Amino acid sequence: MSTDVELLDIDQWFHLDEETKLAVAAVNIVVLGLVSLIGVVSNIINMIIFTRLTLKDSMSVELFSLAFADFSATTLELSITCIYVASQLYPWSSVDLWALGYVSFAWAVNASYLISSWITALISLERCVCVVFPFRVKRMFTRRRCLAIIGAIFVVHIIIFIPAYIIEKMEWVLVSPPSRNTSDDNKWTYTIVFSEATQQLDTVLDITAGLFLFITAQVVIFGCSVWMTLSLNLSTSVRSKTSSAEKFHATDFSQLTRSEKRM
Repeated sequence: MSTDVELLDIDQWFHLDEETKLAVAAVNIVVLGLVSLIGVVSNIINMIIFTRLTLKDSMSVELFSLAFADFSATTLELSITCIYVASQLYPWSSVDLWALGYVSFAWAVNASYLISSWITALISLERCVCVVFPFRVKRMFTRRRCLAIIGAIFVVHIIIFIPAYIIEKMEWVLVSPPSRNTSDDNKWTYTIVFSEATQQLDTVLDITAGLFLFITAQVVIFGCSVWMTLSLNLSTSVRSKTSSAEKFHATDFSQLTRSEKRM
């Protein structure tokens, strides 16, 4: 077993009183659980709809992939909620259920959210190109290219979070109940332990995945939105000027005499 480790004890970290614990439980069970369940059902419906469309073009492939990524994220969130409920029902279980949910699902949820963000960025980019370069979008965003890009998005984010499952492990450790101090009450518990390596890994993943990848995806989405808005405004302005010029020429023509019109 490892040495120089720290157990996952959330109550000790945040000094939660009974009222705060009740509020946290209500949020985790009612809010997070309900939202996750709605997300699971709605994304299943979306995937069925897009599948019936036969995924014949790039946009349908992207929307199906987005629904699948959101389905994965909400399913994992729902699993975490169920594990949290089990941890509250069996607080002195031989297996630390809350730690099990953290190790098994937390990083997977982060990966799913990032995948969803980058697929959304890809959709925003295609819609932007559709407005700015309407005659090139079909050649630029083919079904095969979109499948390759989406596959790369999944692979990259899975590879990024693989070290978390390699370094962060659960072990059997001797734990004493918080209300007792005698060594006779100590119990072997299967829980997560934190070492210097896990802390360094958390820092690296927070910087790369939590900040860089997420912020970059949002910048791409924002940039596409601004570019598309400016292009639409410019197109509207050009059409307005063209329409005004046509009306002006029509007015001048109507004021001519019959002999002048024949000329």
